[in-house]
Amino acid sequence: MKKNGIYFFYRVVMKKLLLSLVMVCLFFSCDNEGMENDENKVTVTFETFGGTYIAPVKVKIGTPIGNVLPKKDPEKAEHEFEGWYKTVRSGVFSNRVIGYELDPLESDITLYAKLVWYYPFEVSNISHTYSSPILTLTWTNPDDDNFYNTAIDGGSNGIIGGNSFTRIWGIMGEATIRIQCIDKSGNRSKGVYYSCDVGL
Repeated sequence: MKKNGIYFFYRVVMKKLLLSLVMVCLFFSCDNEGMENDENKVTVTFETFGGTYIAPVKVKIGTPIGNVLPKKDPEKAEHEFEGWYKTVRSGVFSNRVIGYELDPLESDITLYAKLVWYYPFEVSNISHTYSSPILTLTWTNPDDDNFYNTAIDGGSNGIIGGNSFTRIWGIMGEATIRIQCIDKSGNRSKGVYYSCDVGL
């Protein structure tokens, strides 16, 4: 009986010991496999400067950088998203990343969201007259103490201090003009697009 008891005892102990060893081996095997997988991956971090949080992602080394861009653009109140960039220094963004860019990722990287604050007021009551070849637009400026002037087509057609725009317009057909408000600090609004038929 004593021998049988000792045999039973050792058998139980050995089974538990072998099971423990198997579990330890599996643990380290999985852990090493995970480490090997991580060694073949890079981490992409997204900085949105107070905008929508976007979690970092891990992708295989060599993945085209254009493939890791988030499907949804980050959002921030009173700001407009203007793309992802590799570099930002003193508020200046450079090296924009576009969706079809094929440059392979070789190391961890942070991409920076350019979120531009826009002056929140726009012109209103836009109208036009056309007497070939002169096009004239008039509008109502915003009633805001911080309003300064307006930019026509991003400034390429002038910065206007009043509330009207007159130009020689020789191109027949539909004319589309963008009017942006500018505040005293130089910040611009998103702008209002006005379309009209010219010379028809």
